[in-house]
Amino acid sequence: MIVLPRELLAAWSGSEGEPTSQEFPFGPDYARACQADHPAALLQVGSGLGLVVGAQEHLYPVHWIDLPAQEGVALVGWMYGDDDASFEVAALLEQDGPGWRCLDPRIDLLGGELLLLHAADIGSDLDELETFGELQAMIADAIPIRLKPGAYKLEIMEVGGDLDEDSLGCLLCRWLPADR
Repeated sequence: MIVLPRELLAAWSGSEGEPTSQEFPFGPDYARACQADHPAALLQVGSGLGLVVGAQEHLYPVHWIDLPAQEGVALVGWMYGDDDASFEVAALLEQDGPGWRCLDPRIDLLGGELLLLHAADIGSDLDELETFGELQAMIADAIPIRLKPGAYKLEIMEVGGDLDEDSLGCLLCRWLPADR
């Protein structure tokens, strides 16, 4: 999955284009996304940056959470969780401190809109779904979310990961105003 500012959609060609190798018969943008670092990585897309999540593991579902108290948004990519996992995630998203890692550089959102899509998608050929609906972004879908235009810091946190020990496993990504 990749998150792109709306103004960069036309610069993302997904799986289209000349294959990068015979072993991976897809275009260069999708190949870069599939080779991105774990758990999340920023990639140059046109004149800006996109965030790739889940390149090395399967995250599903992946969805947006509004953070009104922090004037930001979060993306949650699930690996597993019990019935109380969403409450644990909500508490983690509201706190600062250990566990959160800031990705550099900051993200400038000129139009204030981010879209979640499958990295194989062509950015100019998408159907937009409801931001907080029941559907997940599949091939050819995008889920938008709106923020105030401006500069944002991007923080990530890996939670859990050991099925025998942890009640949940997920990746949290949050966009917060850079001056916060």
